[in-house]
Amino acid sequence: MTSPTISVCVPVFNGAAHIRECLDSIAAQTLADFEVLVIDDCSTDRTVELVQSYVRRDSRFRLLQNPTNLGMRGVPNCNRCFSEAATDWIKFVFQDDVVAPDCLRALAVARPSSPALVFADRGFIFESGTAPELREWYERHRTALRIFHAQTSDIPAQRFAELALDHFGMNLVGEPTTVLLHRDLAERFGVFNPHITSVADGEYWTRIGTNIGAVRVDRELASFRVHSASTSARNLTRERKFRVRVLDPAVIRHEFAFHPAYEHLRELARLRNPRTDFEDAFWIAASEAHWWLRRIGRAADGELASEISSDWTEVTTAYPRFCQIPLRYRIEARIRGARSLVRRGRAGTREAGTD
Repeated sequence: MTSPTISVCVPVFNGAAHIRECLDSIAAQTLADFEVLVIDDCSTDRTVELVQSYVRRDSRFRLLQNPTNLGMRGVPNCNRCFSEAATDWIKFVFQDDVVAPDCLRALAVARPSSPALVFADRGFIFESGTAPELREWYERHRTALRIFHAQTSDIPAQRFAELALDHFGMNLVGEPTTVLLHRDLAERFGVFNPHITSVADGEYWTRIGTNIGAVRVDRELASFRVHSASTSARNLTRERKFRVRVLDPAVIRHEFAFHPAYEHLRELARLRNPRTDFEDAFWIAASEAHWWLRRIGRAADGELASEISSDWTEVTTAYPRFCQIPLRYRIEARIRGARSLVRRGRAGTREAGTD
């Protein structure tokens, strides 16, 4: 085998249901000079056995097994790919997804000579049982991205930053299976944030894109699988709602306000009219998260309360500012929370009156 020019990284955990389809789509690429690095995070199903069959018959495939489960919703396993990949250009493909035969070739042709973030359009594989609202959400997201990036392949950092300000927390690229990026970007801007549950990829693309921009290939080169066992679906369960809807946005606001990589975004926000104050937005989000933590914790059953408490401890350990909320923000959060409960109570009374 000639020296590979792209490392296709497949972080896996209990992926036996779809890993063959995923790896078959990679093996069928029209571009030949790549390696496939599969990193298993202590799977308990047949994932390792299935991957080993590819390793035995195709020298481009490589399997690494973590000695212990890295957990954290798979983000640390993704981050390990940056250090273990044999090449400078890294292409993620997640275990449930598939790529088109010319995916690698098209992305490789589009990449500039300098380190960059390159991404393509994607389709979806909606499995039976997918909730209609979830299907609609993904379709709306795809349509929005096509509008945002219409008629351009080169997205300047300024444009990416403006989109980030206009659409807070939105994934402006898509899932990792759509992306090709250079290893130097991880050295410059860090890796995926393990303390963000639902949109760690979207935050990472924003961290990179607001500094150097991105390159888009206007073709559907990957398919993202949506099903009830996916991470995205699990994040919608009762146990994850506090983390996804309250803590994640607060953590992103913390990064926008204080992370060195977002200085360009902060400068643009200061020049806007009206001006955006990220630090103020963080304190508001942190104080409301603390208010909801106390309220939900008192009302929840033991298992749910333990899950929420664990999430809060993890985030506050990583970000001590969550425990340093100024008094006025805490008071204002209590007032807003009380008003919200009153409005909910009135809405419930009106609904009861229509029965």
